[in-house]
Parts: sequence; C-alpha cells; structure tokens
Amino acid sequence: MLHELTAELRQFERLTTDFDQVEVLAWRVDARDNNDRVEIALLWGREALADATTGWALVQGYRHPDGDNTWRRSLYNRTLKSPLTHQRPGEDRDGTWHAYQRYDHAPTVHEICDFAAVDFFNTDSHSDHRRLSGELRKAAWLRAAGEQPWCGFGT
Repeated sequence: MLHELTAELRQFERLTTDFDQVEVLAWRVDARDNNDRVEIALLWGREALADATTGWALVQGYRHPDGDNTWRRSLYNRTLKSPLTHQRPGEDRDGTWHAYQRYDHAPTVHEICDFAAVDFFNTDSHSDHRRLSGELRKAAWLRAAGEQPWCGFGT
C-alpha cells in the first residue's frame, strides 16, 4: 500500500522523501450493487525532509481488490458554479480534491477529522455504496495525534 501510494505522490504531488513513520488511522470496505468492491484507507505519515526538518501528511487511498488491486490516492473534482471561497483540506481552488494534505506540524485530531470529513466519513459522497466493514483505529490516532478521534463513521 505505502509503496504504491508513495510512487503516485512522488509523480503528482512532488513528494521528495519516503515516510519514515506511517499509521493507518481508519479503513473501510464498500461495495456497489454490482458487487464492485473498493477498499479505502486513511493514512497519517511523517517524513524526514532533506533540510533536517520534518513534514507530515494525510492521505486517502483506495484499491479495487477484484480489479487491478493497485493502491491509488482518491482524487475527484467537484463541479463548481462559482469560485471556491473556502477550500477543504487537500483541495485546490478549482474544486480538485487531491486526497493528500501536507503539514509543517503534526496534524491535530481536529485537522485529521476535517480532512477525513471531505470524503472518508462523508456518506453523501458514497450514496451508491454500502459499507461491508470498517474500523477506526483509535490506538493509531493516539500514536499519530496524541488523542482519540471525536469524528468517525456515522458522526
């Protein structure tokens, strides 16, 4: 998972180093009526940058285990009627959500929940899917952010 997502982030998001620490904060498995399954993961990563500083990132990735089984980051575009006045975490002004947000500090629980609310926990954006399984990994949130999440499935 990490290798495939990192390769994509290097190609499209100018990631220059590997993550030296990664936590899977949450995961879920969804299916459409045609039984097309998709696995989705919410990741927190820390990277040691070349100038001896540290960077952090949140990434949402997915794969179709019955398809090519390759992990990719979730990416989508919203159709806008007017320019954005408020961008969501990981989103450009044109409405493209990159499923990737960099930070110059360890993201707080609030920042992680805001990022996850864009798509991972947003049931409206997945109305054609049903959840088969999923887990909010509270111990991983404690390691990454020092607190358990206040957001989650159905909140």
